[in-house]
Amino acid sequence: MGSIEQIDQLETYIIDLGNEIESVKKASDYLKLIEEFQEKIAKTSDSLSQSKEQLKLYQEIMESKLELFQTTSKNIEAKQQSLEQSQFNILTSLTEMKQQQEKNEKGMISSFLEMNKVANQNQTALVEGLKRINDEQQSQFNRISKANKMFFAINTVLSVSIVGILVYLISR
Repeated sequence: MGSIEQIDQLETYIIDLGNEIESVKKASDYLKLIEEFQEKIAKTSDSLSQSKEQLKLYQEIMESKLELFQTTSKNIEAKQQSLEQSQFNILTSLTEMKQQQEKNEKGMISSFLEMNKVANQNQTALVEGLKRINDEQQSQFNRISKANKMFFAINTVLSVSIVGILVYLISR
């Protein structure tokens, strides 16, 4: 009977060994799965490392672009301030020029009014002078006209007298 017990015991060992083999097989399968996961994790880790490096590179690029933007923004602000100052200076100059122009216009208007007044006085004096000259010429013309009429009368009388004397002398 020892042998049946031994056989039973052997069967138990075989069953246990089968169970152990199955456990080892499962463990082997789990190890394969773990190795596959480790490979996937390694690939993912490599991808993440590359992504991390790319992100660092993108971050550096973005930081340099931000720096460039800030510099450009400062330059634009400085130019805007310069333009505002120039605009203020131009407005001040224009205001001063306008005030000066208004003064000049008032002066010119005053000068024109004074020149117009002087021109009117000169014109009045000229008209009065021309009127005096006209009156003198009219007076001289009247005197000359009277003298001409007188000489005409004298010439007529003399001519008639000469003709009368000639007629008297001829008829005699």
